[in-house]
Amino acid sequence: LRLCDGYLRVRAGCHGLSEMADRFADYSGQGVQTRQPCFSNEENIEIACEYYTEKLRNMLASGLKVGRDITDIDISQVDSADFCQCKNCMELIAYDRTNAAPVVRFTNAVADALAEIDPAVYVVMGAYLGTTKPPQKTKLSPNVSVWYCFYNDLNKHVCYNHPLSGEECSAGDVSNAVYAEEMKTWSTMTDMFGVWFYPGTWFASPFSS
Repeated sequence: LRLCDGYLRVRAGCHGLSEMADRFADYSGQGVQTRQPCFSNEENIEIACEYYTEKLRNMLASGLKVGRDITDIDISQVDSADFCQCKNCMELIAYDRTNAAPVVRFTNAVADALAEIDPAVYVVMGAYLGTTKPPQKTKLSPNVSVWYCFYNDLNKHVCYNHPLSGEECSAGDVSNAVYAEEMKTWSTMTDMFGVWFYPGTWFASPFSS
């Protein structure tokens, strides 16, 4: 596992899409704590593919080398649980039984575009806040890297006193076993898997009156 602060040459997956999301055709107000763009919009997919292929070509043209200076490009979703509910997105969600489905399709498209330049460059997707549940049918492209954030979704209650497997947790509403199963599934779908360690008792946070 590669930790979020960087291990070996792999950077953390951390909302990389926010650097260009305001370019999308149907999106405005980009930034932290906003809504997600439509990941099934074909125009958005084309815009993202063009943006990231140009970014990679520019990196290569500057003299950076794949495998030494370039290992991955982060396109992880922006920081929001407000996902598009258009017909196309909902059909993808129904097909794969997860909110991650449109994000996976979007990520695969960008990864396939970058693979035409160099298949050794990974595209980083975050399994985070609404997208932690893996798709049931759709596979990841070979050059997709997944970073799993196990404190989310916010409706799951994680325990920090026992192993992530959940085997030693006694509280009925603790979801460690759910996190463990999701992590295990994602890790079998990619050969470049990372964990975003982001602890916090989010469901029991104190609020001031």
